[in-house]
Amino acid sequence: MKRQQAEKRGRQAERLAGWWLRLKGWQIVGRRLRTPAGEVDLVARRGSMLAFVEVKARATGTDLDLAIDERRLRASPRRPKCSSMTLPSPVTTCGST
Repeated sequence: MKRQQAEKRGRQAERLAGWWLRLKGWQIVGRRLRTPAGEVDLVARRGSMLAFVEVKARATGTDLDLAIDERRLRASPRRPKCSSMTLPSPVTTCGST
Protein backbone atom coordinates (compact mmCIF):
# COMPACT_ATOMS: atom_id res chain seq x y z
CA MET A 1 0.00 0.00 0.00
CA LYS A 2 1.33 3.41 -0.90
CA ARG A 3 2.13 5.87 1.86
CA GLN A 4 -0.65 8.30 0.89
CA GLN A 5 -3.23 5.52 0.82
CA ALA A 6 -2.08 4.24 4.20
CA GLU A 7 -2.30 7.78 5.65
CA LYS A 8 -5.83 8.22 4.28
CA ARG A 9 -6.92 4.84 5.62
CA GLY A 10 -5.41 5.60 9.02
CA ARG A 11 -7.18 8.97 9.29
CA GLN A 12 -10.48 7.35 8.31
CA ALA A 13 -9.99 4.64 10.95
CA GLU A 14 -9.25 7.32 13.58
CA ARG A 15 -12.46 9.17 12.66
CA LEU A 16 -14.47 5.93 12.93
CA ALA A 17 -12.85 5.09 16.27
CA GLY A 18 -13.67 8.59 17.53
CA TRP A 19 -17.32 8.22 16.54
CA TRP A 20 -17.51 4.77 18.14
CA LEU A 21 -16.04 6.11 21.38
CA ARG A 22 -18.50 9.04 21.42
CA LEU A 23 -21.42 6.63 20.89
CA LYS A 24 -20.17 4.71 23.93
CA GLY A 25 -20.19 7.85 26.09
CA TRP A 26 -16.58 9.01 25.71
CA GLN A 27 -15.57 12.61 25.00
CA ILE A 28 -12.67 13.03 22.56
CA VAL A 29 -10.27 15.51 24.18
CA GLY A 30 -7.34 15.15 21.78
CA ARG A 31 -6.42 13.86 18.32
CA ARG A 32 -2.98 13.08 16.90
CA LEU A 33 -1.15 14.61 19.82
CA ARG A 34 2.61 14.76 19.39
CA THR A 35 4.71 14.01 22.43
CA PRO A 36 8.46 13.51 22.87
CA ALA A 37 7.76 9.75 22.98
CA GLY A 38 5.63 9.64 19.81
CA GLU A 39 2.11 10.37 18.64
CA VAL A 40 -1.13 9.52 20.44
CA ASP A 41 -3.97 8.91 17.96
CA LEU A 42 -6.88 9.72 20.28
CA VAL A 43 -7.27 10.83 23.87
CA ALA A 44 -10.73 10.22 25.29
CA ARG A 45 -12.38 10.88 28.67
CA ARG A 46 -15.41 9.33 30.32
CA GLY A 47 -16.00 10.59 33.82
CA SER A 48 -12.69 10.42 35.68
CA MET A 49 -11.18 7.86 33.28
CA LEU A 50 -8.76 9.00 30.60
CA ALA A 51 -7.91 6.69 27.66
CA PHE A 52 -4.94 6.97 25.31
CA VAL A 53 -6.02 5.18 22.12
CA GLU A 54 -3.81 3.72 19.39
CA VAL A 55 -5.84 3.06 16.24
CA LYS A 56 -4.77 0.34 13.79
CA ALA A 57 -6.53 -0.26 10.45
CA ARG A 58 -5.87 -3.55 8.72
CA ALA A 59 -7.69 -5.45 5.96
CA THR A 60 -8.12 -8.67 7.95
CA GLY A 61 -8.25 -9.79 11.55
CA THR A 62 -5.06 -11.77 11.03
CA ASP A 63 -3.24 -8.66 9.79
CA LEU A 64 -4.53 -6.78 12.84
CA ASP A 65 -3.26 -9.50 15.17
CA LEU A 66 0.19 -9.19 13.60
CA ALA A 67 0.17 -5.38 13.92
CA ILE A 68 -0.05 -5.55 17.71
CA ASP A 69 2.13 -7.97 19.65
CA GLU A 70 3.57 -8.17 23.16
CA ARG A 71 6.86 -6.56 22.15
CA ARG A 72 5.07 -3.53 20.69
CA LEU A 73 2.84 -3.25 23.74
CA ARG A 74 5.83 -3.24 26.09
CA ALA A 75 7.63 -0.62 24.00
CA SER A 76 4.57 1.56 23.45
CA PRO A 77 5.31 5.21 24.21
CA ARG A 78 1.57 5.78 24.39
CA ARG A 79 1.12 4.00 27.73
CA PRO A 80 1.45 6.90 30.13
CA LYS A 81 3.02 6.47 33.51
CA CYS A 82 0.49 8.07 35.84
CA SER A 83 0.04 7.26 39.48
CA SER A 84 -2.94 9.50 40.15
CA MET A 85 -5.42 8.11 37.61
CA THR A 86 -6.78 4.80 36.43
CA LEU A 87 -6.05 4.07 32.78
CA PRO A 88 -7.44 1.28 30.63
CA SER A 89 -5.27 -0.98 28.51
CA PRO A 90 -3.88 0.96 25.54
CA VAL A 91 -5.29 -1.49 22.97
CA THR A 92 -8.82 -2.36 21.99
CA THR A 93 -9.31 -4.22 18.73
CA CYS A 94 -12.39 -3.56 16.65
CA GLY A 95 -13.02 -5.33 13.36
CA SER A 96 -15.74 -5.82 10.84
CA THR A 97 -17.22 -9.22 10.14
